[in-house]
Amino acid sequence: MSVISLPFAVVFSFVGSFARATEPKAVGGVVTSDEWIVRRQPVREEEFIGAVRYKAGPHRFESDWALFNHETQIWKARGKIRLRRDFGEQGTLYAEGEESTFSQKTERGHLTGPKGAKFLREAPELGPDEGRADRFEWEGRQSAKMIGSVRTWGPRLESWSDQAHFENGAKKLTLTGGRPVALKREGLGDPDWRAAMQADPLGPRFRCHE
Repeated sequence: MSVISLPFAVVFSFVGSFARATEPKAVGGVVTSDEWIVRRQPVREEEFIGAVRYKAGPHRFESDWALFNHETQIWKARGKIRLRRDFGEQGTLYAEGEESTFSQKTERGHLTGPKGAKFLREAPELGPDEGRADRFEWEGRQSAKMIGSVRTWGPRLESWSDQAHFENGAKKLTLTGGRPVALKREGLGDPDWRAAMQADPLGPRFRCHE
């Protein structure tokens, strides 16, 4: 297995923000839709059908269909899903997919679709960072994963891998599988930024650091 490990600051500000951006505040926000169905049996749930729009503070969410189960505290969404979150001076994050779930109890969720998931972070200082993968998973603010045909690009960094794992606590991005590649751009860190390679029992291991 090939691995690239990068410092947290490289891209977690982009994709790690998605974990925060997709934490729905449930019925505490404002939800509009063409049709709203409330069921109390066998479980209490709310179904939103057609032109679903959710708004709570800096959060924005759109989909063709959404369902909230009050017992499990799980959101489900389908159709054309668009997520947006404003971070003030740090920019605005956008994400798109066609199928998503989110648990308010565990703060775990995923975003995927037939064409995978796409991400874009508009950063005022250097321009947009973008990414795509077959599937995106997150767990609160602690970690996030891009899985399958992962690609990121922007003014700071460009990368290719099978998976990308973002760890908030360790402040690190790890790229694995498919001979991962990370290409530093001019907008990232110190001009002395460098890459090193070492061997381990699992195969070549690549570390990129300042």
